[in-house]
Amino acid sequence: EQMKAKAQELQYRQQGVQVLEKTLATAATIRARAGAGSIDPFGGSAAALTNYAFGQGIEEKQMTEMNAQLAFLGGETTAASLRAQGSAAATAGFITAGTTLLSTGANIMKVGGMPSLTTPVAQPYGGVGRFGGVI
Repeated sequence: EQMKAKAQELQYRQQGVQVLEKTLATAATIRARAGAGSIDPFGGSAAALTNYAFGQGIEEKQMTEMNAQLAFLGGETTAASLRAQGSAAATAGFITAGTTLLSTGANIMKVGGMPSLTTPVAQPYGGVGRFGGVI
């Protein structure tokens, strides 16, 4: 999730760079056309159009920066949530394993406990058990 968020963040930042490049190209076009038409490219309506283009470009660039930050923070939040869920699942697994072991131990004790080495073992045809007990 963190890697996906970082990739999204980089995409938004790339969009921001493209916005700035487009803004500079627009301003250059306005100035070139004004100069070609014998109008002062740095004053009057040409300057107003250039300022407007820069204003719009900066606003759009700020939006891409906010989107980049939101993408990153969203990924971090999702990753933290998934880590917490994983930790909770691991804890639940350990608790389940512990209770299963305790339950199995209690059941063994109910039956009479684990066999000892001196307990006679029944033989299918009678005789002496494997551990020395007489049957």
